[in-house]
Amino acid sequence: DIEELNGDACVLCPWHEFDFSLKTGKCSVGFQQDTYEVVVVDGDVHVKSDTPYATEKPEISATLSAGASASPAGTTAAATVCAPPAALATSGSNTLAYRAVQVLNTMDLAEKVRLSRQLYNDWQAGHVSEVGHCQPPDQPPRRPDIVVLPSNRINLKKKRSKQGTINLLHSLCNIELWAIDLSWDIVARFTNFTVGENKTPLPKEFFADWAKVADDEAKHFDLLNSRLHALDSHFGARPVHNGLWDHAHDTAADLLGRLAIIHMVHEGRGLDVQPQTREWLSQVDPDSVPIMEVVIHEEITHVGAGVRWFRWICEHSTPPLDSVSTFQDLVRKYFFPGYLKPPFNKEARELAGFTEEWYLPLVKPEGAKR
Repeated sequence: DIEELNGDACVLCPWHEFDFSLKTGKCSVGFQQDTYEVVVVDGDVHVKSDTPYATEKPEISATLSAGASASPAGTTAAATVCAPPAALATSGSNTLAYRAVQVLNTMDLAEKVRLSRQLYNDWQAGHVSEVGHCQPPDQPPRRPDIVVLPSNRINLKKKRSKQGTINLLHSLCNIELWAIDLSWDIVARFTNFTVGENKTPLPKEFFADWAKVADDEAKHFDLLNSRLHALDSHFGARPVHNGLWDHAHDTAADLLGRLAIIHMVHEGRGLDVQPQTREWLSQVDPDSVPIMEVVIHEEITHVGAGVRWFRWICEHSTPPLDSVSTFQDLVRKYFFPGYLKPPFNKEARELAGFTEEWYLPLVKPEGAKR
C-alpha cells in the first residue's frame, strides 16, 4: 500500500508493518532502501540506476556456507553443515556436545530439524555414546532473510481469519525454533558443570533428557511449519523476536537460573496458554488442533524435566538448597519484574510436578507497584 505518513508518501507493508519513505527510502524502525529517479515517457516508466543489468545468475557468497541455505524463504535445499571450529572442541567430533553445536550453528531450517532428530536417534541407538565438550555459540545464527525485531514490535493480535491463523502459527514456530536451540545449548554449555563439595558431575541422564526435549521441539517446529505451508505461508514470512534467547544469555553461567527461567517459567507459560490457543484454533483452523494436542502433551514432559533437574542440583548442593525458595529467588533475580502472571494451567503444571507452592507466591500482589 502507498499511504501518506506525516506528510510523506510511504510504501507500507500491511504484513510486516514496515513503512518506507518513497523520497528517502528510510523506515521508521531503522531500515534503509535504495531510491531511484523515475521518469515517465509516453506511458513507460524509466528508472535511472547506476547498477548494470544482470546477465548471469549471481553466485552465492561463500559466507552462506556456515549452515545457511541460499534458497528463497520457505524452500529447502542441500545445506552445508557448519562444523564447530576444532579449537572449540576438547573431545571427539562424534560426541553429543560437538554435534549439538553443529545443530546450533545451522541456519537452514530443514537441515536444523534433520540434524536435531538424527542426533537424538543416534544417541538412542548408541552411535553417539559420549557427551564430550564443545563450546556453543553465544547466539545461534538465523538466516539473513529472517527479520528480527524487539518483542514489543511484534503484532500478536489473533484475528479470526486465515491471516490471523498464519500469524499465530508463525509465532509458535518461532518459539519452537528457539526451543530446539535452547535444548541443545543446555547440553553443550553445561558439560563441565559440577555440584557440591565433591564436585559431582551431571549424570548422563541429564543430557539424555535434553536431547529428547530437543527432538520433540524439532518435531513441533516441523509440524507447525508444515501447517504454515498448507496455508500458503512459511516461517520467515513475518518478523520474529529473540526474547527467549535474551534470558538464555542472562543465565549462560548459571544452570539453576537457566532451568528456572527457560525450562520452568517460559515452558510453564507455554502450558498456561495452550487451552486458549487450542480453543481459538478449534473455531478458526480445526486442522491445527491435532498439532497442538501433540505439543501440549510433550511440553508437559519438558517442564517436568526442568523441575526434576532443578531439584536434583538443589539436593546435591553443599549444603542442600530448598528447591522452591531457590526457584523463587532466581525468578526475582532474572525475570523482570519478578512476578508471574495468571491464569495458570494448574492441571498441566501438576502433571509436570510444578505445583502451586512454586509459583503462586510469585503472583503480583494486588496494589503492588511494578
